[in-house]
Amino acid sequence: MLRTRRWMVTFIAILLVSLLVAPIALADDDEYEFRGTVESLPSSGLIGDWVVSGRTVHVSAETRIDQEDGPVAVGA
Repeated sequence: MLRTRRWMVTFIAILLVSLLVAPIALADDDEYEFRGTVESLPSSGLIGDWVVSGRTVHVSAETRIDQEDGPVAVGA
C-alpha cells in the first residue's frame, strides 16, 4: 500500500512538473504570440501601447506583427 502511494505521488509530481515546463521549453526566447480582440491602438501608427482583450501590450519597432489575415484595426 505504501509503495503504491509513493509511486502515485511520484507520478503526479512528474506530471505537474511536465505540464509547467513544457510551454517554457516550446517557446523561443525572443518570440511570443498574442491573440485576442484589438480594443485600442496608439493614436499614430502601430508602435506604442495596444489594448488586446483587456490586456495592455507594448509594441516596439522590433515587434513583428502578423497581418496575414488582414490589417490591424480596432475590433480585429
